[in-house]
Amino acid sequence: MNLSFKDLLSWLMAVVLLSACTDFFEKEVYVEMPPHEPKLVLNGLVDESDSAFRLLITRTSPPNGQTNTALYEAGAQPAVKQNGMELVGALNEQYHWVYPCDIKPGDTFEVLVNDDDLPSASSSVSLPNPANLLKAELDGIRYDIDGYEYSAIKFEMVDEKGVDNFYEVFLMYEETAGYEDSVYVYRSEIGWIQSPIPWLEESSRGLVFTDAAFKDGEVSLEIWYDYYHPDFKYYVGVRSVSESYYEYMRKYEIHQWNQYPDLFSGEPVPMYNNISGGYGLLAAFTSTVKKIEE
Repeated sequence: MNLSFKDLLSWLMAVVLLSACTDFFEKEVYVEMPPHEPKLVLNGLVDESDSAFRLLITRTSPPNGQTNTALYEAGAQPAVKQNGMELVGALNEQYHWVYPCDIKPGDTFEVLVNDDDLPSASSSVSLPNPANLLKAELDGIRYDIDGYEYSAIKFEMVDEKGVDNFYEVFLMYEETAGYEDSVYVYRSEIGWIQSPIPWLEESSRGLVFTDAAFKDGEVSLEIWYDYYHPDFKYYVGVRSVSESYYEYMRKYEIHQWNQYPDLFSGEPVPMYNNISGGYGLLAAFTSTVKKIEE
C-alpha cells in the first residue's frame, strides 16, 4: 500500500492525539478538600401518641470519616422546653435524650443544644391539630397504564380553617391469628401506596400533600393499593404534620430515587434542614385512623 505524504501526516497526527488522550486519562488528579468544620446534628420527632419527647444528638463527619465511630455527641448539653416550661431528660441506651411528658396538639417544643467544642444548635416545632377524617371505603378496581390491577380506596376529610395544613395519608392492615388458646392481633403500616391525584406525592411512609387544592373545605381523595387481602382489616390513616415533616419527606423520597440503582445514578439532593447552627430535623405529627368500609 502506497501512502501519500498527506495521508502519512494525518496518520502520524492521529497517533499523537491518541497518545495524548491515553496520557490524560492515566494522570492522577489531586483535589484538596476544604477543612471540615464539625457541627451538631439534631433529630427529633414529636408524636402525639408517645409518652416522651426524644432527641438524638450527633455530629457531622468529614467526607473520609467513619460515621459509626461516635453514635452520639458526648459533650452535648441539651435544653428542651414544652410550651415555655423546661423539661427534665436523661440519656438512654439508644443514645436518645428522653423527656417524659404529656404531648397534646398545639404544644410547642423548643430545643437548644450547647456543646463543649461545637457551635450551639437550636430549633422549634408545634404539634398540629389532628386531621378531620370523615370516612374511608373501597371503591372498586383501577388499572394503571401498564395494566396492573389495584384496589381503589376513597377517603373524605375536612381541612382545618385559618391555617396552612400539611398531611400524610397512609394505609394499615390488621390480621387476627389464633395460637392454641390465644388470639393475637397484628397491625402494621403498609409501606407503599399510590394515587392518581398528582399532588399526592410519594413519601417513605405514604403520600404527603398540602391543603392548597381544598383550602378550608372538604375533599374526597383516592389512593391505590395492589394487594388487598380479603381476610385482613384495612384502615386509612391521615397524619397532620408540621411543615418541616412535609418538606423533609418530599426531599427524602427524591434523594432515595436518585440513588437508584447505585449511589451516583442521579443528581445530589440537598436535604431539608430546620436546625439553626447545625443540621437535622425537628418535626411533629398527630394521627387519625378510620376503618375502611367494604
